[in-house]
Amino acid sequence: MVKDKFITWLHISDLHAGKPNAKWDYEFITDRFLEDLKRMRDEQYFHPDFIFFTGDAIFGHSTLPDAIDIRDQYKLAHDFFNQVCNAFEPQVDKKNLFIVPGNHDVNRTKVTEDQTAWIDSKKDVETIRNLLDSTSLMWIRFMERLHDFKKFLKDLGCDHLLDDPKHLTYNIARTVNGYSIGITGLNSAWSCCRDGEKGKLWLGGLWQIEKAIRIIKGADIKIALIHHPSGWFVPQEDPEVFRQLELEYGFSLNGHDHRNWVEKINNHIRIASSACYYRHDKENGYCFTRLNMNSGTGEVWLRKFESSGLEWIPRIIPRVTDNRGVVPFEIPNIGKPTKKDSRPPKKPRPTKPLPKLVISGSNIPNEFIEKVLNLASEYRINFTVKIRVGDNPFVELIPSGVSSLQFSKIMQEINYFGQQSNQAIRQVENLETEPFVIDGTNNDLIFLKLGGALITDKTQAYVPRLSKLDEIATEIAEALQRKPKMQLVIGHGSGSFGNVTASRFHTRQGVTTENAWRGFAEVWYQVSALNKLVVESLRRAGLPAITISPLASVSAHAGKVNTWDTYSLRFALGKGLLPVIHGDVAFDDVRGGTIISTEELFTYLTPQLFPGRILLAGREPGIWADFPARTQLITEITTANSYVFGTKDIDDTFTGGMVGRLGDMLNLCSKFPHTSVLIFSGEPVGNILNVLTNETDFPGTLIRAPMDWKEDKQNTRV
Repeated sequence: MVKDKFITWLHISDLHAGKPNAKWDYEFITDRFLEDLKRMRDEQYFHPDFIFFTGDAIFGHSTLPDAIDIRDQYKLAHDFFNQVCNAFEPQVDKKNLFIVPGNHDVNRTKVTEDQTAWIDSKKDVETIRNLLDSTSLMWIRFMERLHDFKKFLKDLGCDHLLDDPKHLTYNIARTVNGYSIGITGLNSAWSCCRDGEKGKLWLGGLWQIEKAIRIIKGADIKIALIHHPSGWFVPQEDPEVFRQLELEYGFSLNGHDHRNWVEKINNHIRIASSACYYRHDKENGYCFTRLNMNSGTGEVWLRKFESSGLEWIPRIIPRVTDNRGVVPFEIPNIGKPTKKDSRPPKKPRPTKPLPKLVISGSNIPNEFIEKVLNLASEYRINFTVKIRVGDNPFVELIPSGVSSLQFSKIMQEINYFGQQSNQAIRQVENLETEPFVIDGTNNDLIFLKLGGALITDKTQAYVPRLSKLDEIATEIAEALQRKPKMQLVIGHGSGSFGNVTASRFHTRQGVTTENAWRGFAEVWYQVSALNKLVVESLRRAGLPAITISPLASVSAHAGKVNTWDTYSLRFALGKGLLPVIHGDVAFDDVRGGTIISTEELFTYLTPQLFPGRILLAGREPGIWADFPARTQLITEITTANSYVFGTKDIDDTFTGGMVGRLGDMLNLCSKFPHTSVLIFSGEPVGNILNVLTNETDFPGTLIRAPMDWKEDKQNTRV
């Protein structure tokens, strides 16, 4: 019998040692954490080959009265890591402890205004690449803010992590059970300099990753450690850098978001660890990962601190984990063992038939089709190609002899290339094999939001603007008659229906008490009542409107959409129906309950349906540069020239302000540059009809990616 070969690691993050006003809380939770490690050691036989820590060892600089010096905070972290290594028998050697810096590890007293102004003024990746490559005086000054962190690594006995002391990155190879493991530590903290820096950080990611891959290229298993997840970096780097990580590494581990989660991204596994310590009444978590190299499978064991019972327990997520908090997966990018393995060959597993890949449309460039076929050849897929000559070229790819993981990786690459070529990949149900379809005519799909202030009287609770709803429905029906190929997803806000109750119970912030849950139910009732009025107006106009209720299919995590089963919505679109969604309450695994806005639902849908346009109709004509004077309307903002505008929320105060939504829409346009967003007024008669049918005359504020993706700030039109 062949003995199983395992590779195991412990993943912890965000310790925040030395947090003010938290000495007893910190010591209690970390003591229980160390007890839980020993329990997992004894009951589940965990002895990690590696310990990975993904940033925020300390709380950092603070002006609170009981704040302690950063150097003393690092002493607390030093003691903690010693205890973690000693929790196992035999103890884990410090050479197998891997740590990367986080934003809290930065000494903010070493950050200067001129450095922040300099980094904020940079717009291109090449400048940042040159900064890291040159190790100039400016770079040395940036790294001074991590001097205490570097000293902490040395004092801890982790000299192996100082392989590149100028950048505090590392690329290290280890061998476990005959398999080579390549471990990359990325520095995402060097540009941290302020609060509210989401979307403002520079990573220099391509420079860091390209250097890393040259060193660990031959490793069987590649693991990347980084503190910040996608979404925190400037649009010039994010999400491209994370696509590169997904292609080059089998695993990426991060912290920062204080969220325990496992995400399977094609041929890549992303594992996020929650805060090892934040506060007893907040989410605290960590995880073990165990790879079975014989079977080619792995498991992530999620753990969390349960404040009600004051114990560490499994983190159970419905439809994701089992009752042990375990998430199973197939090991990605697995290489052959570096030592000869005499085990007998495994029997092939039964596999589901894979979908066909169909490419059709009137404006698909030849190079796009060539890219698909080249990828098929590269991955050695047996395929059948059918090409129709003329105005409607057609290619059919039928995969065989390929695993689902390989096919998913191909789809990922085609998806990315398709975005650059203005193509979209979507799933259709009306073909018997349910193929993936790459269609060059997706600009016919539009998301239209009817703002709460437009369809309700916000000065009075629960008062709809029924005549306005009928007027809007008539304009939508006319637009669909003029452009029969157009597809619509309608969304609407809650206005004075949801606003009143949600504000009274603070539903968006969380639902924990019995009274708050009654408020949760009341918000749902009022939102549903308004939705019924919207659908009735659309049906009176002869439209086949059908509500897709978010509450029934959306789950949330910390106020954001976590999962959404969109099958019903996509099927309704495919059958020519008019799906209607709306801002709604949702169950939240962190807050208990929360509110998800229509814009957040649109953002989640965009990478699945690839709309050509997102239209946000309110009462204001757009975004004002001088609100509340309202004399300068901003007619266009691009992802290259965006800045914070003086404005306030007008349409939906209980789901987030206009500035926050503007940032979300800019981020969306940067990731999906062929989707534009228009904020405009639906108040004038005929405006919605005009916007739906006239794609060049924009009566509002247009948000988009630059035409050449290199426009500068001077092109902003006011």
